[in-house]
Amino acid sequence: MEKPLVLDSQETVEGEDEHLDDENQLEKFTVRLNGQHDLEKRLRDFKAACEAHEKHARRRKRRRYYHMGLVAKLVAETTPDELRRMLENGTYTFHVDAVSNKPDELNAILETLNLAIAGYIEDRELRLATGLALEINGECCRVGRLRNNCAVMLARGAVVTLTTDEDYRYGGYKEIIFVINLQAYLKSVKINDILLIGREVRCRVVKTLREALTVLIIDAGLLTGYDFIELPRQCHALDPAVYPDLYMNDLKIAAELKANYVVLPKIRCKNFLKAVRHTIKDEFDLKLIGMIDFEYNKMTVKNILTSYQTIVNFIIRTISSIECQAIFIYTKCENASIALSRTEIYCPVFLMMPLLDDDDEATIKCKFDLARALHLRRNMHPVLYTKDLNECNYSPIEFGVDYIRRKGCLEVGDFVLTLEVGKEDAENVVIGIDEDVCILRAFYVSPLVGCEKFKYGT
Repeated sequence: MEKPLVLDSQETVEGEDEHLDDENQLEKFTVRLNGQHDLEKRLRDFKAACEAHEKHARRRKRRRYYHMGLVAKLVAETTPDELRRMLENGTYTFHVDAVSNKPDELNAILETLNLAIAGYIEDRELRLATGLALEINGECCRVGRLRNNCAVMLARGAVVTLTTDEDYRYGGYKEIIFVINLQAYLKSVKINDILLIGREVRCRVVKTLREALTVLIIDAGLLTGYDFIELPRQCHALDPAVYPDLYMNDLKIAAELKANYVVLPKIRCKNFLKAVRHTIKDEFDLKLIGMIDFEYNKMTVKNILTSYQTIVNFIIRTISSIECQAIFIYTKCENASIALSRTEIYCPVFLMMPLLDDDDEATIKCKFDLARALHLRRNMHPVLYTKDLNECNYSPIEFGVDYIRRKGCLEVGDFVLTLEVGKEDAENVVIGIDEDVCILRAFYVSPLVGCEKFKYGT
């Protein structure tokens, strides 16, 4: 059949009608589901994703508030794997008892520690400042090591000899026990004086000799090696001229072992504490930590609170009350850094410490000493880095945010604070009068755009 003739005008009108019908069809749509089972599965997957996100957020929050591994005490049985795990979990200060370990045992512990630190540094980009705290005896009287390094039971009515003979230092018996530092106290001990040995044993002095004491056990109890002995008028009965004999050899050993800190287990006499502190300050490059004079601590804290008002107010009153994921701090003010190291903040605090090419030996040593001090504070993380690691030439705060983010400690949406601290009339900073100058910024971590330099918000 022949097709009817169609004019061009009619063909155009029909084409427009078809186009309008197509547009009308586009406005209509149909939702197709693969059954009720598919809808329930999607809901379950969505709920599981929400629960996983909340669980992850709770875990990160709990982890940032409780970083308590500040100092680890090492013994002869500590293995390299245990040391490696300590370093990986942020423990960089190690406590070694120089009294309860023989010299060869002490050297073996330190050799194991140095090998573990050297192996850990090879896999680490940042510079690491580790601290060694060596416990010395001070003015304390302690029992020597017992035979086979075991505990003994001292019965009521038993007679025990406390001797100064070095032959019994590492092999005492229940009848004769070596006591460290007893030689300095022999002249002050009298008949019928009551002594306390360890936590349980109480005894009375029945005989005094030139190099020993004989005691009668009044209260029975267990005795273990290196238990403390409490003497009447201990430390206060000593002549100040005898003080150096009690601690000088220990301080020399600590210096030879390149220790950073000296730990005194007990301090009973302020004069002895002052003598130790003055000797360390004048002759040794060491810091004194441990159970020391409480009055001195109170005065130090009071001095910090009154002298460094700005940074203390910012940190304690402002930052500590804000719910944030991390705090980044950069300061050139030594006083502000000291005040910072004595505060408690309950989220990770990263103190930026760039090692510059023009830093002299004293400046580098000061930064490492401050890093070791910050390792003794909860949640403080000093970031020591060199110029070659800062490839994009970031500012210290920018580098810290970018580096910690790349390490997985920060995620998109985390609330972050940054604090820059300066000093009046230093580095062209003229804001403030006789106080530290603080610049505080707060922002949320934004998504990282590929091939773009990361800049934090303000």
